[in-house]
Amino acid sequence: MVRGDEKALFRDCIYELPLRYMIKHGYLTPPERLDMPVVQYDFSRLQANSNGLFSEADLNRELKQQQAHYAAHYQPDY
Repeated sequence: MVRGDEKALFRDCIYELPLRYMIKHGYLTPPERLDMPVVQYDFSRLQANSNGLFSEADLNRELKQQQAHYAAHYQPDY
């Protein structure tokens, strides 16, 4: 792998395989488009700790509230 920092495993990349080639020859599966709504989370109500991070408990509580709201208002078209 070629990395962008000083800890690169190799100096240069001498060969590259495009994803199209890998899919065509069966090394990867083709991507599938999923028809689903985009969920956007709103963390504006959270207060950061003194270290600038959110507490895990606050994050989990907010995610559960927003997921419950989303589930109550979204009905899939199956």
